[in-house]
Amino acid sequence: MSEQKEPNLVSLGKIVKISNIEEISATFKKREFVIETDENYPQKMMFELVQDKCDIISNYNVNDNVRVHFNLRGREWNNPQNQTKYFVNLRCWRLEKVGEAIPPVNESTLTTTEAEAPTDNLADDLPF
Repeated sequence: MSEQKEPNLVSLGKIVKISNIEEISATFKKREFVIETDENYPQKMMFELVQDKCDIISNYNVNDNVRVHFNLRGREWNNPQNQTKYFVNLRCWRLEKVGEAIPPVNESTLTTTEAEAPTDNLADDLPF
């Protein structure tokens, strides 16, 4: 089988739930969050953060609009009845806020050199 590069999957939506960090074992922790997509038929999608990525959502709140970068992860599990189950996880590795307004520039706080147009005479030297 040839080696394939993982796709960079991205989803946009509004955070509707952020869970606490779960200590699964002494060496593994995870955190889950849910976003609702902004589509004709909105979807609620649960993502997971693991290990050192658990804290990347700490500066976010419910109702924040975000762009989620994630990878698909699949696994097989045999339950106590010896039935095989398959799971797919959306593992987030990067999170960005979207739709935040850029603060307007207050012209009164600009220095004189920033507020004035450049006064060099390069425009006279242009060949056209």
